[in-house]
Amino acid sequence: MKRIITVIFLLLAVIILYSQSVDNVFRLRGNDNITKYLMEFDTQIFFKIKTLEVQLDYYKEGRETHTIEKSRNTIQEIREKLSVNKPQSLSRQKWEILQNGLCLDCYEKELNYYAAQQEIKAEQKRITRQKSDSVRKAQNDSLALVQRISDSINFSKPAFAIDTSYSGRMTRLMTPFGRNKRDMTFTTFCGVRVNFAMNKLGWYLQENMGMTDKDFKVNGDKLSITYVPRVSSSTQKEHITVTYTLAKNKYSNDDDKKVITRCNITGTSELILKLFIHYWANMVKIDETKTGEVAYYNYIADRVSLVSDGRTYKIEIKQIGDGFDYETVGK
Repeated sequence: MKRIITVIFLLLAVIILYSQSVDNVFRLRGNDNITKYLMEFDTQIFFKIKTLEVQLDYYKEGRETHTIEKSRNTIQEIREKLSVNKPQSLSRQKWEILQNGLCLDCYEKELNYYAAQQEIKAEQKRITRQKSDSVRKAQNDSLALVQRISDSINFSKPAFAIDTSYSGRMTRLMTPFGRNKRDMTFTTFCGVRVNFAMNKLGWYLQENMGMTDKDFKVNGDKLSITYVPRVSSSTQKEHITVTYTLAKNKYSNDDDKKVITRCNITGTSELILKLFIHYWANMVKIDETKTGEVAYYNYIADRVSLVSDGRTYKIEIKQIGDGFDYETVGK
């Protein structure tokens, strides 16, 4: 009875926190002015904030990879960095917009909300362990039914790859790495068949960034596709060009089963930044970067790097070590 009362108390605390903060929560994504000014002010702070947002998303989805305390420390580091006097790199107007528009208290309130959620989940787990075997079995049966329904919904969605067996195996492998459990557009690249990867990325660019393919070129071992916005208010010619370097599949000589050895993504800087920040949902890394590298992700056998020459940005995807054999996994 005491445990049940504790759970109810924690639940009420979460509801209060939610009503006070989450409705008005500030998020950097989608706020182009704040994003631009942060990049002008300090690239490291920009990626610390993006890292914090990914952490908050993990807490929201129940993916408790990072501790609450680590997120609190990140907020404190950002707060200290922004407490300095106006830097010379920003005008007074931009600095005021940055100071007034970046709500660190909102991040902290959202963090407190998820911390309370974790307390409830922990208490629920302790209660569940005390239940009888029969009740536990009924719960497991219910979860299995929900999973079967979820799988049925997921795999009724259209698959773009020609080889349905390969597509099914790869989709099951890739889904846990996507932005959420329903994301069917995510793929890694190095060692993956080009038909599968280019269709997954193309699907994301069309559905999530409002782009359409405009140009398709094959030159030796390289295949490139250019995408442009369906609607654009910009005066410059916005575009993203994805160039795949290909090699023969060691298990097949068929051209449609060639695999990617490297991928370069170039184009309009703002589009490149949006793709880098939103397509890869893992924790962005900003330490131990290589020359020209601003930030990077590690995904299975991919090192996904955001590279800058000070004026423009591009994404380079290279193989880590000996790579990964996707042809045999899941068979």
